[in-house]
Amino acid sequence: MARSLLQSALQLPPAERILLVEQVWDSLVEADADVPLSQTQLVELKQRELRLEKNGSSGEDWTTVKQRLLKRRSKR
Repeated sequence: MARSLLQSALQLPPAERILLVEQVWDSLVEADADVPLSQTQLVELKQRELRLEKNGSSGEDWTTVKQRLLKRRSKR
Protein backbone atom coordinates (compact mmCIF):
# COMPACT_ATOMS: atom_id res chain seq x y z
CA MET A 1 0.00 0.00 0.00
CA ALA A 2 2.70 2.55 0.95
CA ARG A 3 4.47 2.11 -2.39
CA SER A 4 1.31 2.72 -4.44
CA LEU A 5 0.43 5.68 -2.22
CA LEU A 6 3.88 7.14 -2.78
CA GLN A 7 3.65 6.59 -6.53
CA SER A 8 0.28 8.36 -6.58
CA ALA A 9 1.65 11.25 -4.53
CA LEU A 10 4.63 11.63 -6.88
CA GLN A 11 2.24 12.15 -9.77
CA LEU A 12 0.81 15.29 -8.14
CA PRO A 13 2.03 18.74 -9.17
CA PRO A 14 4.69 20.19 -6.82
CA ALA A 15 2.27 22.57 -5.06
CA GLU A 16 -0.12 19.72 -4.27
CA ARG A 17 2.72 17.52 -3.03
CA ILE A 18 3.80 20.29 -0.67
CA LEU A 19 0.23 20.63 0.59
CA LEU A 20 0.06 16.85 1.10
CA VAL A 21 3.28 16.87 3.13
CA GLU A 22 1.97 19.74 5.25
CA GLN A 23 -1.26 17.87 5.91
CA VAL A 24 0.55 14.66 6.86
CA TRP A 25 2.89 16.60 9.17
CA ASP A 26 -0.05 18.43 10.77
CA SER A 27 -1.79 15.11 11.36
CA LEU A 28 1.25 13.91 13.35
CA VAL A 29 1.20 17.08 15.44
CA GLU A 30 -2.55 16.82 16.06
CA ALA A 31 -2.18 13.19 17.12
CA ASP A 32 0.70 14.21 19.41
CA ALA A 33 2.71 11.46 17.72
CA ASP A 34 5.89 10.34 19.40
CA VAL A 35 8.41 10.82 16.61
CA PRO A 36 11.71 9.22 17.63
CA LEU A 37 14.92 11.24 17.27
CA SER A 38 18.25 9.82 16.17
CA GLN A 39 21.26 10.00 18.49
CA THR A 40 22.69 12.79 16.32
CA GLN A 41 19.47 14.79 16.63
CA LEU A 42 19.40 14.28 20.41
CA VAL A 43 23.00 15.51 20.73
CA GLU A 44 22.25 18.58 18.58
CA LEU A 45 19.12 19.34 20.58
CA LYS A 46 21.05 19.12 23.86
CA GLN A 47 23.79 21.42 22.50
CA ARG A 48 21.22 23.98 21.43
CA GLU A 49 19.50 23.79 24.81
CA LEU A 50 22.80 24.37 26.64
CA ARG A 51 23.69 27.26 24.30
CA LEU A 52 20.28 28.84 24.94
CA GLU A 53 20.69 28.50 28.70
CA LYS A 54 24.19 30.03 28.53
CA ASN A 55 23.62 32.85 26.04
CA GLY A 56 19.90 33.42 26.00
CA SER A 57 17.97 33.71 22.78
CA SER A 58 19.95 35.13 19.88
CA GLY A 59 17.09 34.89 17.41
CA GLU A 60 14.36 37.24 16.35
CA ASP A 61 10.63 36.73 16.54
CA TRP A 62 8.73 35.91 13.34
CA THR A 63 7.05 39.34 13.14
CA THR A 64 10.43 41.13 13.05
CA VAL A 65 11.90 38.75 10.49
CA LYS A 66 8.80 38.95 8.29
CA GLN A 67 8.83 42.76 8.33
CA ARG A 68 12.51 42.84 7.36
CA LEU A 69 11.94 40.40 4.51
CA LEU A 70 8.92 42.30 3.22
CA LYS A 71 10.89 45.56 3.28
CA ARG A 72 13.74 43.96 1.39
CA ARG A 73 11.33 42.51 -1.16
CA SER A 74 9.59 45.85 -1.73
CA LYS A 75 12.93 47.55 -2.55
CA ARG A 76 13.44 45.30 -5.58
